[in-house]
Amino acid sequence: MSSLVSLLQFINKFYIIFLLIGFFSCKDIKRPDLLLSLLLNRGEIGIITSDFSTSGRFYTINQLGMLSFSYVPVHSDAVGFYLNNRVYILNRLNRDTVQVLDPNLFYRTISEFSTGNSTNPHGIAIFNNKAYITLYEKDYLLVADLLTGREIKRISLSSYSDTVSFLYPDGIPEASGIIYLNNKIYVALQRLDRTNPYFIFPTTDASFLLEIDPNIDQITSYKTFLYKNPISKLKVYHITGEDCIFVANAGNVGFNFAIDGAIEGYCPNSQIQLTILKEIEVGGDILDFVVINSSLGFALVEYQDFSMSMIKFNPTTGKYLETILYYKNNGFAAGLEYYNDQLFIGESSQFPLVRIYHINKNIFTNIIPLEQNPTDIFLIQ
Repeated sequence: MSSLVSLLQFINKFYIIFLLIGFFSCKDIKRPDLLLSLLLNRGEIGIITSDFSTSGRFYTINQLGMLSFSYVPVHSDAVGFYLNNRVYILNRLNRDTVQVLDPNLFYRTISEFSTGNSTNPHGIAIFNNKAYITLYEKDYLLVADLLTGREIKRISLSSYSDTVSFLYPDGIPEASGIIYLNNKIYVALQRLDRTNPYFIFPTTDASFLLEIDPNIDQITSYKTFLYKNPISKLKVYHITGEDCIFVANAGNVGFNFAIDGAIEGYCPNSQIQLTILKEIEVGGDILDFVVINSSLGFALVEYQDFSMSMIKFNPTTGKYLETILYYKNNGFAAGLEYYNDQLFIGESSQFPLVRIYHINKNIFTNIIPLEQNPTDIFLIQ
C-alpha cells in the first residue's frame, strides 16, 4: 500500500513540475494566482491526517486536486483552522499546544505555545492580537497573546457547566466550537455528563451558545440551543439574508445513538434560531456539513450500525434530496469541505484518501491517496 501511495504521489509531483514548465514557457500567463499557488505549494484545502498513535501530518490540496510535496508534522490528535492568513493547528489532548504555520513560508511552523497540561484545546478565534481558545477539559476560556503565546486571561465558564447529571455535576462545560462574528466571540458548550456509568458522555439538559465581548473579555449573553451537543466546528453562512452561525448538534452519538439532533443556526442580528436539517429526516447522527446556498447543502450522517453516508439536502426546506456516498463498515468520512464547485471528502479506511466531487456535474472527479487516515479538512481562504 505504501509503495502504491508513493508512486501516485511521485506522479502527482511530476505533473506539477510539468505544469510549471508549461506556465513558464507561455508568453501570456493568465492565472498568476494559480502559478503562485503551485510555486508556494500553498493550496486551498488543508487536511490533517493521523496514525492514531504517535504522529500526524498537515498537507494542502490545491485547486487542481494535487497534494502538497511535503507535510508538516503535527500531533496524532489535531484539528486545523485558517485565520488571518495563518494556519492554526490545535494539537489536542496529551500535547496541548497551538502550532502556527505561515502559508507564505511553505507552511513552516513559526511558533508553538502551550495551552496548559491536559487542557485539550478544541477551537480558536482571533480578535486583534488575542487568541481565544476553547479547552475541552477545563471550565474556562483561555485568552492568549497571539504573538508570544503568553496567557492574558481566563474567562470563567464554570457557571454555565451542567447542573443535571447522573451522579453529580462534573463542573466541565465541554467548550468546543468557537468563532468570531460581528465584533463578538461565540462559544459552543456541549454540557455533557461525564459521571454517567452506563453511557459515554451523554447529553444533559441543554447545550449553550455564549456571546463574549472581546473588547472587555466578558460574557454578555447566551442562547440555549434547540438541540444538544454541538459536535462540529461553528460555520457562518449567509442564506437567510444575514450572517448566521451554524453547527451540527448531534445529540447522543456513537454507542449512545439516538435520533435527537439537527443542523442548527443562530442569527445574531435578528436573534433568530432555526434548523436546516433534522436527524429524523435522514435517520442518523449528523456529524458534519457544508452549505453551498439556500437550496443546496451536504452532510455526513452516521447510522446506528456505524455505517455512514454523505447526503444532499435543501437548507430552506430541510428536506433530504439524495445519497451521494455510502460507507458500510469499510471506512468512514472524517470531514468535508467545499471550494470552487467541488467537495473534498476525507475518507478514513484501509486505503485512506481524499475524494473530490464536482457538485454541478454530479460526478466524482478525482481521488488523492494518503499514507495516514484523514481526521480534519478545512478551507484555506
